[in-house]
Amino acid sequence: MLRLNSLKKLAMAILCFTAVAGMTLNAFAAPANYPKGPVTFIVCYSAGGGSDAGARILANSAEKYIGKPLVVQNKPGAGGGIGWASLVNSKADGQTISLINIPSMIFLPLQKMANYDLDKIVPVIQLVEDAALLLVRKGGKFKDFNDFITQVKANPGKITLATCGVGTDIHIITEIMNDKFGIKLNAVHFPGTVDAVTSVIGGHSDAVIAKVSEAISALEAGQGFLLGAFTDERLPEYPDVPTMKELGLDLSHASSRGVAVPKGTPQEIIDFLHDSLKKATEEPDYITRMNSAGLAIKYRSGPEFHDFYMKQYNAFQPVFERLGLSK
Repeated sequence: MLRLNSLKKLAMAILCFTAVAGMTLNAFAAPANYPKGPVTFIVCYSAGGGSDAGARILANSAEKYIGKPLVVQNKPGAGGGIGWASLVNSKADGQTISLINIPSMIFLPLQKMANYDLDKIVPVIQLVEDAALLLVRKGGKFKDFNDFITQVKANPGKITLATCGVGTDIHIITEIMNDKFGIKLNAVHFPGTVDAVTSVIGGHSDAVIAKVSEAISALEAGQGFLLGAFTDERLPEYPDVPTMKELGLDLSHASSRGVAVPKGTPQEIIDFLHDSLKKATEEPDYITRMNSAGLAIKYRSGPEFHDFYMKQYNAFQPVFERLGLSK
């Protein structure tokens, strides 16, 4: 009988320990009745692109933490506007989330081309940041950033900076640099950044602002040379490249991607999604797959992400107005 009682006590102790351990492993328990079923994950671009690839990698890793599948739904068109309009018009219950891409999501409102209200999109977490770099041809005429500015000042309107189109983020940054440094770079527009980088490497344009994923081929081939990085801190992979802040321009810029929900979504659901997605991004398989896709992982909380892109919105607004792009 004594042995039976001892076994019962041992069993109860194990059950108690298991319950406590379970609470520890599931530190961010799901809100009641959430999710009710598969969660729709809007991607505002076509299948096969960088945004789509990152979303699908995330969906694969996040399911076990959220408890239901994240079903990617591509809604391309209007520069992302169709998808984001769909998000803000969704029921604010956490059953529909969306990938958001900065600066695209803020540029549409700045150009009065958005069919959604920016204030009705609530960021949950930032996942990716593909940093912008100032790239010139290796062995060309610029020794460093200061030499670049000196030559532009001495030759107003003659030094060209290749962009990926009128009104794009790179075009706007070119104008911000003109204002900040009192220079006149001649913006030359191409259909895309790949074409712009090719023009610089081929010696047809003088400089280009490109994302890391867009510049990496030229850099690895020894054809490109970096003058600066539009980052808060120096990039670990390019430790000798100064930030633009060090060079006198306090502006960080990248293709920054994350997840958002419509305004009105309960905070407990937002918190659960944040914690679940953050845990998913710490999975070794997620990290490996993102690195293989050339997607740089960058974490910001929802409020931090919001502050980050509103700072960009405020910086770009007067430039859009001066260029006549705020219709």
